[in-house]
Amino acid sequence: MAARDASDEVPRRHVLEEQFALTSQQILDIIGGRNRLAVTVRGGVAEYHLELQLQQATGVASVERFDLDAQHDFNVTLDDGRMLRVECKNASPKTYANGDVKVEVQKTRASQNDPASRFYPIDGFDVVAACLFSPTGRWEFRFGATATMNRHNDFSDRLAPIQAVTEEWATNLADLEA
Repeated sequence: MAARDASDEVPRRHVLEEQFALTSQQILDIIGGRNRLAVTVRGGVAEYHLELQLQQATGVASVERFDLDAQHDFNVTLDDGRMLRVECKNASPKTYANGDVKVEVQKTRASQNDPASRFYPIDGFDVVAACLFSPTGRWEFRFGATATMNRHNDFSDRLAPIQAVTEEWATNLADLEA
């Protein structure tokens, strides 16, 4: 049999195109036309870029991604044997007056009858990976240790909802003192 040319193949539809009974362009138009949906997708895209970068990063032995509610995003094992629980967050497009980037480190929703539930416990994960796409236009990350982050003013066992991404934040996870 003669080899078939790749251009002869009928393109397969993505599972989401089948499930939603829409074309990929229609799905992208829906995402692009709804701000909250676009923000959610941007978070998933940031996690995707982070996973790729961590898998190729110096000093990283393995990366395990999670997709569970109330769970951090990644377990990362470093070459030196340390295992770090990493939470990926998108930095704000607005910076502080001094130019420092800020990142929102809180959950989207709070539980009823628990005013602290929207704020992450200080021991919920070891590292925040702040995606700098919004302020810089580049899919790069800075890594901050939660042990050194500001605490919430009213709940001392929780992280403050806004953190400054300062010079102390590492550009490589393995270089972070966590």
